[in-house]
Amino acid sequence: MAKDLDYYKKLAERMIADDSDRDKAFDAYDNMYHCDWELHKDLKGIEWIRKVTSTDPHDAVAAGGRVLSSLEPQVKLQALANNTPTKKLANEWETNLKWQLKSANRRRQAGVVQDFVRSALLYDEIAAQVIDLDYQIEQMEDELFKGDTARLRNARRYGRFLVQTYHPKSVHVYYSGLMPEVVLLCQRRPCRSVISEWGNFAKDLEEHEEDYCNYYDLMDYKTHAVWVEPEEGGGEIEIIKPSEHKLPFMNWVTMVGATSLEADPKHARQPILYAVYMSGGWETQNVVKTLYTSEVIAHASAPRGKEEGTNIMETTMIDYGDPTRIAKVPQGNVYTPLPPPPIDQALVEIDRILAMGIDKSTVSRILMNADIPSGTAFETINLATQTAVGSLKPAKQLAEKGLAEMFTQMLLWVQFTKKPLLGYGADRRNGFGSQYVIEPEMIDPEAIYIDVELTPDIPTYKQQRVNTAMMAVQALNYPREYALEDIGVSDPQAAEKQRYLEMLADANLQLVIQGMQAQQQLMIAQQQQAMAMEQQAAMMEEQQAQQMQQGAAGAPPESGAMGPPGGQGFNPAAGGQPPAAAFPGGTFEGMTGTTRGGQPVEEGF
Repeated sequence: MAKDLDYYKKLAERMIADDSDRDKAFDAYDNMYHCDWELHKDLKGIEWIRKVTSTDPHDAVAAGGRVLSSLEPQVKLQALANNTPTKKLANEWETNLKWQLKSANRRRQAGVVQDFVRSALLYDEIAAQVIDLDYQIEQMEDELFKGDTARLRNARRYGRFLVQTYHPKSVHVYYSGLMPEVVLLCQRRPCRSVISEWGNFAKDLEEHEEDYCNYYDLMDYKTHAVWVEPEEGGGEIEIIKPSEHKLPFMNWVTMVGATSLEADPKHARQPILYAVYMSGGWETQNVVKTLYTSEVIAHASAPRGKEEGTNIMETTMIDYGDPTRIAKVPQGNVYTPLPPPPIDQALVEIDRILAMGIDKSTVSRILMNADIPSGTAFETINLATQTAVGSLKPAKQLAEKGLAEMFTQMLLWVQFTKKPLLGYGADRRNGFGSQYVIEPEMIDPEAIYIDVELTPDIPTYKQQRVNTAMMAVQALNYPREYALEDIGVSDPQAAEKQRYLEMLADANLQLVIQGMQAQQQLMIAQQQQAMAMEQQAAMMEEQQAQQMQQGAAGAPPESGAMGPPGGQGFNPAAGGQPPAAAFPGGTFEGMTGTTRGGQPVEEGF
């Protein structure tokens, strides 16, 4: 049973006080990220000092955010049975949840993944609330609320779920050895926004509509209480009196990457800037940068020459408009050029050492600007990149856990409201326009196992994973389905199916090409045969024409004689007769009917 408001107010005060050291560290992290540094008291009031602030902490966090949040997260829902229909259903749910994330991002200035990653990097803590807008609209339309639902209905056009991320400093959580037990949201808000959100329940706040108030929203697994304290006074105003809520879960995503090995709780959270904060390296670096930069600026107008001599009536004249810039020294004087004051190399070296220390404890510069010397081997780049990404692993794992819990709460909302969740395919792999539905009765709240993977956006990372998977398949007969999962394919079954379809399409195409080639070869063969027949007919016609000419010349060949005889019997070298003696018609005279001198051959020659 819920207790009175005073009990929860004291609980809230105690939770805020317990987080005082945490909030002090969060303020320091914010100052480093926003490059907000206060000039040291010993340097204030000095006229020539110009404040210079290092951007290294901001650059480190920004680089980590770009690497981890640029690519779409991979969502993996554990199938509860090892069969094709169950795996297919799990893949469809994964596609649906990705659609919900895309829809939630459309109404936000920054994506959910970007906020989760930045919060994990900067604070080692994530705080977000998952709200089912359909359920919220129904509650606001209740006669007791009488709230304005126009804002929520406009927000509903972008998707069913509202993922509201918060600065961890505004959220205080009481953790037990089991899980988060109590969550308190404490914000400074305009009273007008509280009235719009809570409608008739905030009517006592209307007289402070133009003011600001401290807003408190406390929730555990049974009780929910909301109250405000206007800055203009008047005491607390109860919005929702402590009462039991209907939800079987807390719709809060609160994740901390803390370690339980620290004796002092203030050291439990160790974000990427923790070492820089505890060592004071950033403040020292700012002082060093300020000193040598201010000194160079102050000495910019230092004299560039000295003049000595007895002529005090005239001074050296330099024509700066002349490219030669000749100095005209009056008689009796000597002009000596002076070099500009050098920069203090000791301060520069200290700055370099401090910058290297910040890089070592945060993110390598290879992830910031890819400043790699030309000719560097790929193996060297890959090793340096993988080592740099390794420094982001704690924040990466924390963001992945937070996203997995966010997707889990979406399914819990569906199961609680008994309203199906509708999603669509958002890319070619899932089919543009394909509809995916998660039915409430299919969800078991005690059997939801979701993993999320954030893929670093670096070329060598994916290339290495693909090469490793390829070698495993080729050398070890590693299952292709496992290999596709290893390289980040969210639906390996669909990928395999698409591969089979492409193989069938390629095979059909090859059959068509081979048929076309066979037809072409047949046509060529037929053309060649026709040409051969035409040539043979032409040869026959030519022979017939020759025979007719011979007949017209009066020397028809004997019947059956096709030409001069051959063989050893008609070889004079072997003792045979000459061919002309056995075949007179084959001689020149026999064929032409004239002698070689042109005289006609007499009958019987």
